[in-house]
Amino acid sequence: MLRLLLVMSLILATHLASSQEIMAFRDIVRLELRDDGFYNLICIDGQIEIGKTYDDIIQDRVCNQVVSDDPSQKLDILLVIDDSASMVAYQRDLSTAWRAALPELTDRFDWQIAVVTTSSPCLVRTLGNQLTLTRDQYRVNSEQVATNLEAMIKVGDQGNSIERGIESLTKGLFGQCSQGITPWLRDDAEVAALLLTDEKNCGSAVQESCQGQGFQSADDYFNQVFFETTVFALLLLEDPPWSAPKRCASSGYYQEPPNPASYLSLVNGTGGMVSDICQENYHMFLGEVLDHLSR
Repeated sequence: MLRLLLVMSLILATHLASSQEIMAFRDIVRLELRDDGFYNLICIDGQIEIGKTYDDIIQDRVCNQVVSDDPSQKLDILLVIDDSASMVAYQRDLSTAWRAALPELTDRFDWQIAVVTTSSPCLVRTLGNQLTLTRDQYRVNSEQVATNLEAMIKVGDQGNSIERGIESLTKGLFGQCSQGITPWLRDDAEVAALLLTDEKNCGSAVQESCQGQGFQSADDYFNQVFFETTVFALLLLEDPPWSAPKRCASSGYYQEPPNPASYLSLVNGTGGMVSDICQENYHMFLGEVLDHLSR
């Protein structure tokens, strides 16, 4: 037996409101919940839909239109984390800052975050074996998502000493990996990236380079990424970093300024922002990043 659950005026106040989604049902005039948990509904044109799920309704698979009125801007973020020696403290500080920033990020954006390392463009998997974290997941279990993100950022310091940040950024945006291609960017989302490294692209020591392997400069990025992105970076800007905290003492070895030139060109070319990796915490910088992306 069917029991009448909702008319259009009550839909937003109950089931849909509980999922924190604001929907405008312009083509549904009546919605009934069946005893088996499925829905029957009547469309504005008289069409009758039988046995539909909640997901069918919110994902526009019934009637002709279900229009989202959620004003949040979609934002896809790729974090590029240096996983070479000396990076553990930096990773820890960034993970702490991101945990603190997630509530504000959630208020401002319909976000999605993925992570790669400077050793590999393959997306780092979450503790639950997922490739991305999302706002919807955060709204369901904020602590689990925050813990997942911290773990994804704290990838350790056993990676390749020749940091290939530009390659990982470029391929990571496309979901390109030695194991195949897994597209993850949404077509209608703004795209941003944040790079964390205390070295130059392709390593800082004299014997380290990417010569003959591609992705040596910012031009290699711009020649492959034709959609709009904004790249931000936490970089070692002073070498040697005499005035920086002691933990920065083993970073760098640039020898000839200005460095890291390729990363600076990448940030400047995309209209992003750069800050020093040696600062005590990254909370203020992440706040500035969110402000920049909200413009």
